[in-house]
Amino acid sequence: HRTAEAHSFGQALWQHLALALGYYQNRSPMNLLAQITPLNQLRNLPPAHRTATLFGHAGFLKPDLPETAPADSRQWLTQLWSDWWKLRPHPRLRPLPWTFASLRPANHPHRRVAALAAALDHWPTLEKLAQTNLPALQRHLLTLTDPFWNHHFSLTSKTTPKPHALLGRQRITDFLLNTLHPLKLTHNPDRHWPIYAKNPGPTPSNRVLRAAHRLLGNHPLQPTLLKKAAHQQALLQIYQDFCLHDTSDCKNCPFPEQLQHW
Repeated sequence: HRTAEAHSFGQALWQHLALALGYYQNRSPMNLLAQITPLNQLRNLPPAHRTATLFGHAGFLKPDLPETAPADSRQWLTQLWSDWWKLRPHPRLRPLPWTFASLRPANHPHRRVAALAAALDHWPTLEKLAQTNLPALQRHLLTLTDPFWNHHFSLTSKTTPKPHALLGRQRITDFLLNTLHPLKLTHNPDRHWPIYAKNPGPTPSNRVLRAAHRLLGNHPLQPTLLKKAAHQQALLQIYQDFCLHDTSDCKNCPFPEQLQHW
């Protein structure tokens, strides 16, 4: 909401989609990338130049890149470098702090930037649906595709015979629950709360499970409070506000006292 007020709804959506695509390992560099390549700058570029701008500013493009890739990728990479060579700024950009270790191939930063580039090709529709129809937005994001990235996990990886979705259902669900549903609650809580409250929770993350265990232990309510998205968010909020700031292993935590007052 604050980003939209400072810039525009489109730029806010752009930055927070980038954040969501970064997962927790690469949220910071994806956010920085969305800030140094603002939406109003990219919108006016041809599609190939948009892709080159994103990968170039991410720091992934070098002159010898085509030579290090499999033969069937070299023509595409040569064109990508050629586009970036014309667009690149001077002096050279500082590299962004990407994390590559301990990532599943589908979560490689190259694929996350590719998903962001694919979203740009549908941007007017995505921006409209983000304000009017979240289920339709989810369906549209699931259809994002790219001829190269359907069969590659990184710029220099081998071609995979089986196609892979650029954006998975879980990632899109998390993006909606963490960003757009709360935004709608900010603007119209009475109308949107019943819609939000019906959303089933995604597969509990390690943070959610840790919060549930810390707060509820083996209490019979624990499985119930992992079923709905709103309950998972509530567990995370309590965990963030109290557990992460408590060094006494619960002994001096102020949360039980607050509960008694409520």
